[in-house]
Amino acid sequence: MLGRRRRRDPWRPKVTGSRILVIAPFVNTTGIKSVARAAYGERILIGGQGDLDALHEDTLAVWDQISTVSDMAAEEPEDGAENRPSGLHAKMLAVEHGYDVTSYVG
Repeated sequence: MLGRRRRRDPWRPKVTGSRILVIAPFVNTTGIKSVARAAYGERILIGGQGDLDALHEDTLAVWDQISTVSDMAAEEPEDGAENRPSGLHAKMLAVEHGYDVTSYVG
């Protein structure tokens, strides 16, 4: 069919491993379920409180540890630093497989 885009599967790591660590400011059900499949053991998720609160319990049930990033953890801004971005902006995913770790940073 011309003009129609093919549905893409959600991204997930190319490797699987015994443990996975995900640090992400924004999370959704599709993405979290997809990356959770990369680990057959311990799963650790760190994200923003609002997005984690919006996820269904079943989505979070496969994660062994879930933590939030606190805005209060940021230090007081120095002079002239009021406009500097703060909080969690980048995302990182690490998959441990054997003696190796494959990391994805964005």
